This record gives sequence, structure tokens and C-alpha cells, in this order.
Amino acid sequence: MVLWLATLEMGRGPDGWVTGFHKMSESMFGSPPGAIEADEYLSLLAVLVAPGRYNLGTDDQALQERKDRIRRLLAGECVPNGNSDVWLEGCNS
Repeated sequence: MVLWLATLEMGRGPDGWVTGFHKMSESMFGSPPGAIEADEYLSLLAVLVAPGRYNLGTDDQALQERKDRIRRLLAGECVPNGNSDVWLEGCNS
């Protein structure tokens, strides 16, 4: 699992493109994933589906909307539209 997390494309960080879940957490938030705030962790999860589409560390409305969908999913307030709903359209408000 650790090896897989180290190979994930995470998008653009402060010093350019970042590969690795833990590396992006350290780069963006100054701490490993287990030591960051819940909202910061949701940001990392949100970019996994399309790392080039979302901009961590900015006021990215699309990223905020994706985090909100993930938050609703985790709270049990919605369900995806089947197994292929990677964008969580079933969790739109």
C-alpha cells in the first residue's frame, strides 16, 4: 500500500508537479496525512480523480465542490450513481 501511495499523481504543488500522497501532504500542508486537518485530507482525496483539474492551495471552486460531495458521501447523506460514478454525481447538492 505504501508503494502505491508513493506513485499517485497528485497535481501541482508549490514546487511543481508532485507524485506521492504523502509527499503532497508534506509539500502543501507541512505534515504527513495523519497529522493534517480533515479538510486538508479531503483536498488530497479530491484531487486523486483528476490531479490536473484541481488546484490545491488556491480558492478553487471546483475542488471545493468535489470536497463537499466527498464529505456528503462519508456522512451517508448521498450515494454514487453506481460503481462508475467517480465524479460522485449522485452526491451533487
